[in-house]
Amino acid sequence: MSRLVLTLTPEQALVVERAVDLYSRLATGQVEAVLDALNALHPSDHAGRSVIARENEARRHIAGLTIAYFGYPAGLLIIGTPAVSVDGLRAYEIYQAVARGRADGDWKLMRYTGEPEPLVQWSEE
Repeated sequence: MSRLVLTLTPEQALVVERAVDLYSRLATGQVEAVLDALNALHPSDHAGRSVIARENEARRHIAGLTIAYFGYPAGLLIIGTPAVSVDGLRAYEIYQAVARGRADGDWKLMRYTGEPEPLVQWSEE
């Protein structure tokens, strides 16, 4: 079995954690969580549009992303159900592993793919 090993700073690991969290939320149609992330990046609307208009436009873009990436439209799906793409499940497992590694935790990962467990090891070098 082949494995890929990444060496990251804690700040880089946080970026990976956030990225796979967002990806897994896209895969499960958690539109509100994606909108919250978008609003955190762009809190003000420079075009003078209402928040509702901006969010409706964002919902259309998110729907397009989910179709392009996963082959199905955005809609709340439950992690672990057959409707969620394998890539979405992989992203969720990686998210958990990175979050656990950054927190130096020892909790058990929720597994959905049957693939080898993502491993994150913390070291002070």
